[in-house]
Amino acid sequence: KIFLLIIFCSLLINGIGRTYQYEQQVASVYPMNELLEDLAECESSNNERAWNKNDAGTPSIGLLQFKLTTWQHFTKRYGLEHLDIMNGENQKQVARQMLSEKRWSNWRKCLSDKFN
Repeated sequence: KIFLLIIFCSLLINGIGRTYQYEQQVASVYPMNELLEDLAECESSNNERAWNKNDAGTPSIGLLQFKLTTWQHFTKRYGLEHLDIMNGENQKQVARQMLSEKRWSNWRKCLSDKFN
């Protein structure tokens, strides 16, 4: 756990995903499937139908708690506009793409909780 905390702090200080070395460290200790499962547990307690009405502005919805505007932006970016936001596997597919592009900020709270 301490090792993961050190890696996470290094990523924050040096910019998440800016160097291949850090990406390799995270990938070696945290496989993508496990990361997505942990994020789903943290964000929605693994509930595909979760709906957070307490969010400022528009609610976050689904397994990984996407806001509709974020979902629309990234599904369009990846050519996946046909995907259903309420389908957990679809959310994981989009999140996998986002995380592979170092777009960690959408899940910053859950990631920091995981590494603390």
